[in-house]
Amino acid sequence: MAELHNLHTAPVTVTDAAAGQRVTIQRWHSALVSGDFREHLFVKSGMIRAEHDEADIKPLLANKPDSGGDAVATE
Repeated sequence: MAELHNLHTAPVTVTDAAAGQRVTIQRWHSALVSGDFREHLFVKSGMIRAEHDEADIKPLLANKPDSGGDAVATE
């Protein structure tokens, strides 16, 4: 579950991962939405701020297919 804060001057709409429904967040308001929004375009562009509950994120990441891009090089 993530608390999304709309920092934009217009309403923004995102999709809830659990329900599959679209959620519109009015400007300067926040909403609780299921899903991992850390890489979402709106978060990266600064339109919304996402605060995640880490206990809910770990199961989502465990189900995510491994893209191979998260490898860390060690010396």
